Amino acid sequence: LDGGIISDSMEFERAARDIARVYGPGGASPGPYQDKLDAVAPLQHLFAASSGNAANNIAAAVELYLADSETTSDGILTTNLIISSVHICLVCLLYLIVFRRMVEVLVRQAARSEAMLLALPEEMATTGKLQKYFVRVTTS
Repeated sequence: LDGGIISDSMEFERAARDIARVYGPGGASPGPYQDKLDAVAPLQHLFAASSGNAANNIAAAVELYLADSETTSDGILTTNLIISSVHICLVCLLYLIVFRRMVEVLVRQAARSEAMLLALPEEMATTGKLQKYFVRVTTS
């Protein structure tokens, strides 16, 4: 890769400004005649440079940026995969350690509450606020 890609792009910019000055509002445009367009030096410079050494430099720079970005994206994807795997493992561990234990405690509390309600006399349990919780199970 030549070291002149920046200077080439600055030349492109200067030639584009020259063309815009000639063909822009208030410019002395020669019109749509091909022979007059061939005489515009900045335009011909752009045409020549777009298929010459500058184009090769730009293509090489694009290839280098693409290779660098692919390497970077591979690293990011690997990091993302590792972080996601750790996250999934942590969620599973939380389920196994915390959530299951919490559910077991809640089930035991619910069983104790039901046993307490069954210990109450039926007359007391079927009146007032306890009525919606009291269900007498009879075995036949």
